[in-house]
Amino acid sequence: MNLLRHPGGRLVFSGVLLAALTLPAASPGGQFPQRGGQRGPGQTLEEAMRVPTEEAAQLFGATVSRVRVDVIVTDANGNFVGDLSAEDFVVSEDGVRQEILNVQLVDLAAGEVRPLRRDGSANTDDRNDAGAPTAASNTPAPSAASELGAVIFLVDGPSLSPQARARFGDAWIELLEQTEALQVPRAAYMVDNVGRLQELAPLGYDLDAMRAAADTVRAAPFMGNSMHRKMIEIVGDLSNEFADLSQLAKAKVRTFEAEERNRALATYRMLTSFSDALWTRSGRTAVVWVSTGIKLMQGGPYTALFAQDPSATAEGLAGARFDMVSPDPRIKNAQEALHRAANGSNVSFYTIDPSLLIESRGITGDVEVPTMAAATLLSSPVVQQSFDGLRDALRTAAAETGGQSFIHATDLGLVLREIEADTSRFYLVTYAPPEPTGDGDYHEIHVDVLRDDTDVRARGGYVDHAPGERAKRLIAAALALPGSVTDLPVDAEIFVSRRGPGAPNVLLAVAVHGAELGIMLTPEGERLVSLDIHAIALRGNEPVAESHEQLTARSGADGVLRADDDSRLTPTLVGYLAYQHEWTLAPGTYTLNVAVFDNVSGRIGAASLDVEVPAADATSWGISDPLLVTVDEAGRAQPVVRGRVVPGQNLAAFVEVYGGRQPILSGRVFLQASDEDNGQQGAKLFPIALRRVAANIHRGSAPLPPGLPPGHYFVQLVITDPAAEQHRVVRLPIEVVALPGR
Repeated sequence: MNLLRHPGGRLVFSGVLLAALTLPAASPGGQFPQRGGQRGPGQTLEEAMRVPTEEAAQLFGATVSRVRVDVIVTDANGNFVGDLSAEDFVVSEDGVRQEILNVQLVDLAAGEVRPLRRDGSANTDDRNDAGAPTAASNTPAPSAASELGAVIFLVDGPSLSPQARARFGDAWIELLEQTEALQVPRAAYMVDNVGRLQELAPLGYDLDAMRAAADTVRAAPFMGNSMHRKMIEIVGDLSNEFADLSQLAKAKVRTFEAEERNRALATYRMLTSFSDALWTRSGRTAVVWVSTGIKLMQGGPYTALFAQDPSATAEGLAGARFDMVSPDPRIKNAQEALHRAANGSNVSFYTIDPSLLIESRGITGDVEVPTMAAATLLSSPVVQQSFDGLRDALRTAAAETGGQSFIHATDLGLVLREIEADTSRFYLVTYAPPEPTGDGDYHEIHVDVLRDDTDVRARGGYVDHAPGERAKRLIAAALALPGSVTDLPVDAEIFVSRRGPGAPNVLLAVAVHGAELGIMLTPEGERLVSLDIHAIALRGNEPVAESHEQLTARSGADGVLRADDDSRLTPTLVGYLAYQHEWTLAPGTYTLNVAVFDNVSGRIGAASLDVEVPAADATSWGISDPLLVTVDEAGRAQPVVRGRVVPGQNLAAFVEVYGGRQPILSGRVFLQASDEDNGQQGAKLFPIALRRVAANIHRGSAPLPPGLPPGHYFVQLVITDPAAEQHRVVRLPIEVVALPGR
């Protein structure tokens, strides 16, 4: 049985972000719809199929139809000003005043989204732009509230001392313990010792997951700020009385400054990817960046330290291209790119340096200073000023994106509560941008409030990307940070097997929730689904393989969607098999990232999975990952993702045995009332002798009983090989979900 439908090619590229420039963005007509033009989760597939052809066609060609700006207004004491009227706001784009279509006061803690003005150009129903109820008595549902905001924690672990991490972790945990329910979704990420980004908690409302993330940050085995230890190393060379080590110190300064430069560029690339990925969210996202900062100048604390040594001053750092007053051009460009991406995605940075002032200036808190002379060098005003300059990246990110910066804050609990307040209470201002749209330029936004003694914070602008460019940037960001992309529900599963004699094979199966798919009616009366599927395999941080495919499916009068290769696909509310791809990967641990772009609705979703590919051993007995497959009338098989099927599908259990002699597959289906239930015994599977397909590799499938009614089941598979004296039992879950109206 051949499960391979889309063999695809294997390309190796040097970095995930390179995809932003090279990824294909195929779509019907070569255009992409406007953001926010997708079918809502409450609309059924049949309702979507009845959309008039003219309306469906209008999804194409538009870019930005409305711009939403979240505005936080505070008084002189920092308190939120909650009694403004719509007429108090003035919005300008590129210096030209714009007509405001809608102003709403959002207070998620109170469950209120209240319109301040309604006219013919604004929404005239009882829901806001995000689909949340506008009546003060109605609490927005979590799905609607999630469109109004999110909070993502990003902790730069290696830059923080153990004391600073513990202080931040304690405040974070204390706040979570006082929280009964999350008003907006949360996610948490941490950068580890080698610069890899770890997802600690996916975007959602799970308080337990956030508590576990806070515990992980607090207990992470980081040794403290590596810059401090390197500074001690340099002053040790400079203060050595027995040898002139200034040349060695100078070489170290060059090396360490180059490392800090690379770290700054890598950090900005990562944050820009975050911001690009968050473009898929219609609401404001607060990214809480916890760090001691990164350098912006050509020279940093190392240069400042070297320049304080009298024996080194004469020689200086001529030719080293480091100085403490000139901005680094590449870092400056990367910083500006981040601010543009954040503003374009409605992302506000809240930056926190949890170290106390005495800790940032007292390097001896991390490591022991060798001599008094070394301590004098480290405490010089120039060196201390250079350390403070590292925080300028934090201050500027907050100022340029409508967030706040908290440097050396003594009450971190108060800081986190202030961020919570900013995220849950704000004004939502909507206006129509001037023509032309899709020009690819950055447009500045300026919001004024016609009331004295107020402070106004809002994003500073947005990039009106052309449709194709917007799609490519979204896909690249989704592949880099799948956990931040949740607009289109995507599920995936990995099955490891042996493709040939001893060669490990990885099968990736991807499903998209059928109710969320965009359906377009063509002038010929066909219903059209079009998806771009992108996948990469990463080993550590390095991409080792990638795949890019487009799946287009059409249906006629019978309502059954068929792919262009004429294989039958099932549009259901439980899952829509969109893609499968096979890779032959060397033994090791991999992360597979998947991005799915819906060319009809313009929505994007992503998934990430880890897989361990075992070393090939052609002699030892074992089985590959068993899987469920659906089989059509032509005998073609497709893997089932997460065991979810609908009534009437022909199911079979597929198993591969390597190192076997005469393996036999049998089993039984059990009805399961709950997760703890061992199941009620059902029909037996007819025993099947697995077929030898290669040296020491046997494969085969056992059909499952037809006509399983809706419910939860599991199939218990028994693989026996009497000649090899081997026996194995495995379970696969099955969920049969009835279609609505049936």
